[in-house]
Amino acid sequence: MLAPMRAKPWSAVWLLLGAGACSNLIGVSGYKIDPSLDVDAGGSAGTSHGGTSSTTDGGDPPVGGGGSGDTTAAGEPNGGSDPGGGSATMAGAPPDGGSNGAAGEPPVLSGCQGAEDCDDTIDCTVDSCDAGECVHTADTTLCDASNCEACVAGVGCVAGAKSTSQLLLDPNFDDATSGWKIYVDPDDPATSAHIETNPVALSSPKVARLGPAAADASEYLYGDLYQNVSMPPKLVAVSLTLSYRFTPGAKNTDEEYVAAALYKKNAVDPFSLFHRFDGDSAAQTTWKSVTYKAPQDEVAGMVGKQFTFDLVAHSFDGVYLFDNVRLEATVCQ
Repeated sequence: MLAPMRAKPWSAVWLLLGAGACSNLIGVSGYKIDPSLDVDAGGSAGTSHGGTSSTTDGGDPPVGGGGSGDTTAAGEPNGGSDPGGGSATMAGAPPDGGSNGAAGEPPVLSGCQGAEDCDDTIDCTVDSCDAGECVHTADTTLCDASNCEACVAGVGCVAGAKSTSQLLLDPNFDDATSGWKIYVDPDDPATSAHIETNPVALSSPKVARLGPAAADASEYLYGDLYQNVSMPPKLVAVSLTLSYRFTPGAKNTDEEYVAAALYKKNAVDPFSLFHRFDGDSAAQTTWKSVTYKAPQDEVAGMVGKQFTFDLVAHSFDGVYLFDNVRLEATVCQ
């Protein structure tokens, strides 16, 4: 901001005005000034202490008492001094110091003082104040990546083009050349995972069944129905949609479950757990469709990598049926 401009001091203006005015009034060029005269610093140059006045070459000095004024060449006074010895001003007294028009007032500030002055009410912009100017920086990470949204300053999150693909082969379990595999432990070939024909199938004729263990089983039975999947580049979302039915066993225990999850190769713990169906849940006598989405931070770790999708059972006497299992990947165009 420019500093306020200062006005010229009135004393300087007055000297300039006074000098010019005096020369015009008394015609200094036509006079000889006696250097012996003691000019009163508080009075005018035309007033003497002894009561005499300077005259032209052709005139007699006027008879004066307590101080007379200077005369012109024709003998006429030019205003003179007042009887008390003080000189008169030429055009009135100058102002008492003057002002610059804004003395003592702080400068008016304009623009923002901080980020709090710059809220544009748009959630995906980072608001800041830079040298009095508001800056709104778009941050796409604050938008919904699963919807391929991008942040546009002044607008907000705008959805972009995207496409979704199915990652599983034979999601309905009806294909004779299915991509599904059943894990069988060679040392313990019993398993609770099966693909079978079932009259209640949503997509006839088959369903996936997990559980129960054998009627005379004394411990939980392991089962694993899985297939390999490849995650595409530019992946922004992964979701699992499936339909299930559940018949609880007599024990109805939370130690019995089926987990729907993604695993890295040879890993024991899931990389991303979509859902765990617990054995102490209420009976589901009709088909129920559910959808689960992988968290975005986990999706970021899946891009371009290999996983297995598993339905893993730890079953005793409960029975789960699954159909229409779809694992979908969303990518931005």
